[in-house]
Amino acid sequence: MRWVIGLVAILLGAALPARAADVFRAGPIAGPLVRAFTDTVFGDSGAEGAPVDFSSAPHFRIEGTIVPGDAAKLEVLLRKELPDPNVDWSNNVIVSLNSDGGDFYEGLALADVITGFGVPTFVGPGDRCLSSCAIAFLGGHIVYVRRTRGEPLRYVHDEAIVGFHAPFSELPSAIQLPEGTPLTDKLMTQITRQFYGQAQAAINEITGRMAGWGLSSDFVFAMLTRESFEGDTRPVAERFLLIDSFKAAMETGTTVLTSRVVYPQMIGYLDARAACDYLMERATGDWTSFLIGPNADDFQTPEVITETTTQPYLQGGEMKFGSPRTNGQRFPSLETFMDTPRLVPGADPEAFYFTAPNTLGLGVSQCSVFRFDDGRWYAKAFNANVYSAAAKGEYLGNLILDAEAPVPVSLHIALGPDGRWIGRQPIAFTEADDLVGMYPDEIRQIETPSFDCNGTLDPAGGVICAEPALGKADGQMVALFNLARQKDPDGVLAAQRHWIATRDRVCRPDRIDQTVPQLRESLAVCILMFIETRSRSLILGN
Repeated sequence: MRWVIGLVAILLGAALPARAADVFRAGPIAGPLVRAFTDTVFGDSGAEGAPVDFSSAPHFRIEGTIVPGDAAKLEVLLRKELPDPNVDWSNNVIVSLNSDGGDFYEGLALADVITGFGVPTFVGPGDRCLSSCAIAFLGGHIVYVRRTRGEPLRYVHDEAIVGFHAPFSELPSAIQLPEGTPLTDKLMTQITRQFYGQAQAAINEITGRMAGWGLSSDFVFAMLTRESFEGDTRPVAERFLLIDSFKAAMETGTTVLTSRVVYPQMIGYLDARAACDYLMERATGDWTSFLIGPNADDFQTPEVITETTTQPYLQGGEMKFGSPRTNGQRFPSLETFMDTPRLVPGADPEAFYFTAPNTLGLGVSQCSVFRFDDGRWYAKAFNANVYSAAAKGEYLGNLILDAEAPVPVSLHIALGPDGRWIGRQPIAFTEADDLVGMYPDEIRQIETPSFDCNGTLDPAGGVICAEPALGKADGQMVALFNLARQKDPDGVLAAQRHWIATRDRVCRPDRIDQTVPQLRESLAVCILMFIETRSRSLILGN
């Protein structure tokens, strides 16, 4: 993933010209285009990185503000150019969209036309499709078998924007008020009834198509509760529900494309954990997260991944849990004790290992992330009840990507199931709820780093200085450190040195490619996590 921040910023902030949509036959869609994830869409499955070629497909384009009559224009074009999908095998065409929206009901009409002709939709790099345009986008379909309804089929590039919100701001008003009309109670009641009636009708239109569009109920609920209004100047990411994560793509039946799949040469703790979460989300369809330690409350020791973990190991023929135990080999392996298989981590000190207790009633889950000879990082998860031999690579209809072999960690996979590839996520530092009131007032007022940002900085220092939240957290943590040293100079200093070494080993600021915004952001969050953990230890005296 190229993470072109400048392009995304323009897409998030700019408004397209307010003009009636152009609906026309366009030139071929150029590549390169490849799959960002391994897809399992019926009839359109493909592996991560597999090329997708639209260059030979007839290309129809919708561009500009959507107004009544646009659906009729598209229908005329499609009917003229295409065979009948109920007679012919399939239509090898694509409809691309680039619009900030417009008339809600015309968006629905466009979706119906697109579905009726059985053609897929696409929002390409540099384009954005918002509001009623996004509704039209959902019409993307393909007919694989004659005289069938077909299946949803829609594509979005990771450098495009597709955004939804509740359609209320686009609903036409049936009550036209002359200027100066007094807003009496009776008139306000009439307007309110009209609005709610229109809103309910719009909701019914969407929910009535939900199954045919292949949308999850969670996504539809989130869309209908995403508030927006005419003249709203908030950033697009706040106003709209975007298809900007693996989970959002799955909930909308969308295939995510990219120009190139990127495999980072070094990853940190959060990237590794996100990759493990991604694998378990794919396998179970309903995953939360691998924990930092054996218990959800064990946030005090993020170094658990390399020092203290509940990973299983064999000793004297007995299964034990302790730290640190490995299989003595470079890579992880499955070992069985009392008929119960477990994923035991390898001995590579750079590798990551995660474990989660009986999450979702599935039993213990493990995951290892390690670097192979080709220089790429690979992730392998395991749960005895999910990854059983009888499952044959599937669990409750979900594809187990790493059933046979570890999966390489791309930038997309390193985002996990919920991580967003559009825009930058804000980083904030606040006191933990259970520590409120325990910070001395003079320390709570510190807002800057503990060191001079104009001097020579190590890689971690550069990240701290670039992020105000990290600077504030660092300044307060070091003040707590100096306060704690008054009671135990040697012990606190030794613990601080150990903390720094562990932070650098886990977050890897000196080895992460900070020119990649996604990796730099996860590095910053990792450092903040460690600062917060150290501050907690200093306050509580442990």
